[in-house]
This record gives sequence, structure tokens and C-alpha cells, in this order.
Amino acid sequence: MNIIDAVYVYLMFMGHKASWNGRYHSHKERQFEIHFFVEGAGSFLSNKKRIPISNKTIFLTLPQEFHSILPDRIVKPITYYAILFSLAPKKDRRMYECLSRLSSSAEKRQIVEESSVQFIFEEIFHYANSKDKILKKSAELLTQGLIYRFFMGTKAHISEPRTDIAADVPVSGGRVEQSIKIMEDRIYQNLKVEDLAGELGISPEHYIRIFRKKMNITPLQYFYRLKIKTAAAMICNTDLSISDISKKMSFENPFHFSRIFKKCAGLCPSAYRKLYGR
Repeated sequence: MNIIDAVYVYLMFMGHKASWNGRYHSHKERQFEIHFFVEGAGSFLSNKKRIPISNKTIFLTLPQEFHSILPDRIVKPITYYAILFSLAPKKDRRMYECLSRLSSSAEKRQIVEESSVQFIFEEIFHYANSKDKILKKSAELLTQGLIYRFFMGTKAHISEPRTDIAADVPVSGGRVEQSIKIMEDRIYQNLKVEDLAGELGISPEHYIRIFRKKMNITPLQYFYRLKIKTAAAMICNTDLSISDISKKMSFENPFHFSRIFKKCAGLCPSAYRKLYGR
């Protein structure tokens, strides 16, 4: 395990510039993120799910899973910790396989009763940001302990390999990754499922099936989310108009763009710029 980033966000709420960590985004292959919400009200967006945030709740985000944090409009600021980490292909194989099989939002969300957990996250935050290698290693071990405790302990059976799909996973998984690379390379174009399936040499129906099996959403839904992630970065970091961004991302018109953007990010483009813009 390698901790890439550890942040602590205190009193994030609607109407003020929100933490950059809370924006609409996803992480690379083999990168996971744990959010621990200490207090506050709002929603955690994970792909198609909008989950209410409650006190003392842990959320696990998988690689390439689009997510964001939306604080509530009422005065209940959100305070949370976020730990971004990667897992090595060989050394962390069992943990990676176990976490990757947590598909439902219920499996990736844990309500914590023990007050000691907050102190553990506080230690992880400080140790991970230390220059001392020993303390950094301590942060990794503490994070591993939380993962085993909340996401692997009661679901040990999930981590057992399934022989019925073992042979199919490398082939289908490789095609899915290949199609995602095509999406990323042509993010400004208007790709169709038929185009992607054709480049992979398989039928659209088979492509949709293997993609949904690995990513839990359809190829078109994933491509739209990639587009919205790129558009969200433009909204936050440029002065381009919503109409210009819509055109640049090859949407039919600004209304179509705004509808898809709100569906993915939980806010319309103008409200998103007000909340996250720098």
C-alpha cells in the first residue's frame, strides 16, 4: 500500500468555496479512497448513486469510480478526512481483489460507532503528511487496519476467487481498459457504443455486458462521466462560458450539457462553478 494523499477538511458548506477534494472526479486504476465524515449534512455522489451523508460514516471509493461531495444548503457544515491510496499488483493482491468486489453502495459504506476511529484518521492524516518514513509507514499500517476491520472482516467470502469467471476476467477486463483508453483519447468527440465495440471487434451487446460487469455502469454512462469530469475542470479553472464548454465537449446543445452535468455532478454548471471555482 502507498498513501498518495491525506486531507482533512473542516466545515465545508454550500455558499463558500468548497474543498478541491470534494469536486466531481475519479481516480486511476488501483487507486482507492476512503472518506470519513465526522459531522455535517449533504450528499455523497458515487456514479449513479446519491447517498445522504451522516455523522461518523465511512465511504470507500473504487478505482475509476466517479464521485463528489455536495454539502447541504442548510447550515450543517461537513467535516471529513479523505485518504487516497494505491495497492500494488502482487503485494496487495488479496486486498485489491476483495475491495474490487464490493459493488453495492451498502457494501462500501460503514457507519462507525466507536469514537476511537476519528483519532485513528487523525493519526493517519498527520503521519501520512510527515517527512519521517517510519511515520508514513505507520499511516499505511493504520489504513490497512481500517480496511480489514470495516471492509474485509465480515466479507471474507467475497475475497475468495471465483473459478467460474476467472478465465473470462483477463480477456474482458483488457477490452474494457482498452475501450476506456479510447474514450480518454477522444474525450472531445461524440463517440457511440457501436464505434467502441467495432474497434474492439465485438458486438455492441457483448461490449455493454462486459463493461457493465467490470465497471457497474454502461459504456455510454461512463463516457458521459468522463466528459463531465473534463468539463468540470474547465468550469473551475477557466473563464469559458457554459455554452463554449458544451460545444468543446461535443454536446448537442447547452441544455443537453446542463442536464447531463447536473445528473452526474449533482449541480447545474453555474452552481458548480460558484461552489468549486477558483
